Amino acid sequence: MSVTACIGLGSNQGDRRAHLDAAIDSLRATPGIEHLEVSPYLQTTPVGGPTGQGPFLNAAATFQTTLEPLALLGRLQAIEAAAGRVRSIRWGERPLDLDLLLYGNQVIESESLVVPHPRLAVRRFVLEPLVEVAALAVDPTTGRTVQELLANLERTPWRVALCGWEPDTMSAIQRALPSGWEGKLFRPDTGSWPGKPTFLAAPESQKRNRSGIQKFWPVGTPIVFIAAPDPVPEIVAACLAAMPLSTEKPVESA
Repeated sequence: MSVTACIGLGSNQGDRRAHLDAAIDSLRATPGIEHLEVSPYLQTTPVGGPTGQGPFLNAAATFQTTLEPLALLGRLQAIEAAAGRVRSIRWGERPLDLDLLLYGNQVIESESLVVPHPRLAVRRFVLEPLVEVAALAVDPTTGRTVQELLANLERTPWRVALCGWEPDTMSAIQRALPSGWEGKLFRPDTGSWPGKPTFLAAPESQKRNRSGIQKFWPVGTPIVFIAAPDPVPEIVAACLAAMPLSTEKPVESA
């Protein structure tokens, strides 16, 4: 049975356009893939990873496929390998990056594949080209179309709560954030009002943090809670920097 799949394409190493063109040709030649549509190429600034990387050339594609999700993932990785990609440094420079963003209306969570892509809703460099070819494709985890996700990214003042890490890690994240991101380390049980920062960081239990943090921001404020066993401050800061800054304007609840 054929389903509609959406992928993101990117390159910031070597002849970027040639890498994307070759990947598209390989996809068109793949049995089980047909009716492929590709967005215009878009140059973007790298998000995350080592500093000093060159700009990306990004695109998105949608197609009909009879390949099962893991088979499709294997094909994407084979095309990456043919372009010379070596997975050595996370989010480092690469000649080709192919991400499976959506696979019909399926939600998949396994060790080798997570669909929809876990950062789909907060990546402008993914949503802007994707809206060109699949504006009405629906993210099954939010029930929103790609077009709505992009509009929400442009209007919603996200607030971010970092939970359950050591105070030194919280401070390192705060130092790594770009200018414009305001935050504060706090203890949810102190009752102190930390103002209206973009993010709050609390080095205690996540359960207590959730109840405490929600008291500091207005009801209906979209809050992203972030927790990880071994956070890398620079990577967390880069992820936050890719999200829209908070404003004080009234907005719809996300």
